[in-house]
Amino acid sequence: MSSTKLPLVTIGLPVFNGEAFLDRAIQSLLNQEFYNFKLIIADNCSTDNTSLICKKYSEKDSRIEYFRHIENRGASYNFQFVLDQAKTEYFMWANHDDYWFPNFIKELVSILDANNDCIIAFPLSRYIDEEGHFLKQNSCLSKTLQPSHSEKWFNNSLRNSSFYKFLFADISSGKLDLSYGLFRKNKFNNSNLVSKWEDILWGGDILIIAEILMHGNAYFIDVVLMEIMDRKNSSGVHIDKTRNFVKIVKDTLSTVYLINIWATRGHSRLFELESRFQISKLNGYFFIIYQLLKSNFRMLKVILKEIFNRLLLRRQ
Repeated sequence: MSSTKLPLVTIGLPVFNGEAFLDRAIQSLLNQEFYNFKLIIADNCSTDNTSLICKKYSEKDSRIEYFRHIENRGASYNFQFVLDQAKTEYFMWANHDDYWFPNFIKELVSILDANNDCIIAFPLSRYIDEEGHFLKQNSCLSKTLQPSHSEKWFNNSLRNSSFYKFLFADISSGKLDLSYGLFRKNKFNNSNLVSKWEDILWGGDILIIAEILMHGNAYFIDVVLMEIMDRKNSSGVHIDKTRNFVKIVKDTLSTVYLINIWATRGHSRLFELESRFQISKLNGYFFIIYQLLKSNFRMLKVILKEIFNRLLLRRQ
C-alpha cells in the first residue's frame, strides 16, 4: 500500500544521556512496516554521545527531526515538547531504551481506524532488564479497559468508559503500559497535557493517561508488540507474583491517592464532556463524592482484612 494512502503518525522520542540503548531503539522504529511516520527526537542537553547518534540517523532519514535543548529542562518539559511539535492526528511517545516489533505501528493504526470511540490503542508488552533478560509479560489489564458493546451498556456511559475502569484499577496491574500506546491527539486540547500534572508529588504519568481517556476509550490487541526495559522495576509492575502486606497497602494507598487528586483537579474537564458521558454537573458531583467515599472505604477494608488474616494465622 502506498504511504500516501496511510495516516501520518508522529513518534515523539524525548531523551537524556541515552547512548547505551538509543541506537537499538531508533533502529527498531525505522524498521517499522508502517512507513508513513515522522520521528521527533528531543535531546535534553545530553552530556554523552546521544547527540552524535541522533545526528547520524537524522542525516540518513528525512523522517527524523532532531532538536537539542541548550539546557536540561526536565523530563516533563521534554515529553510535552515532542507532543507540541506533533501536527498529526496519531501520536505515540517512545522511550530511548525500549524496542518495538516491526508491526507495532501498523497493528495499532488498524485498531484506531476500526473503532471511532478509540483514543488509545495498546498491545501486550514484554519486560526485560538492561542485559535483555526476560522479566515478565504484562497484559496491562488486557481487555478489561475496553467498553462493553452489549446493547444495555454501550452508550458511552461513565461506568462503561475506559476512563472509569483505568482510574480505579490497581497500580500493580501495570496500567502505565497505556502510555506506550498510539493515541489520537486531535480529540482534545493537549497543549499542556504533561505540564498540568508535573507538580503532582507522584503519579502524574497515570493522571496524564486518565486525562486522555476522558475523551475516548482504550482498545487492546492481545499480541506482544514491544519490549520495555525495566531498570530496577521502576515501572511499579510486580515482577514477583507474591504480594505481601506492604505491597497490598502500598497499591491501595496509591490508587486512592490518585483518585482523590483527580477528583479535586480534573473533575471540571469531565463535566465539559457531558455529551459523551451523559452526566449532568449536579449528578457528576454526587458521583465523584460517592466514588471518593467508596475508594477510601475500599482502602480501609483491604488493610483491615489483611490485619485480620494475619491475626488468625498467629492464633493457629
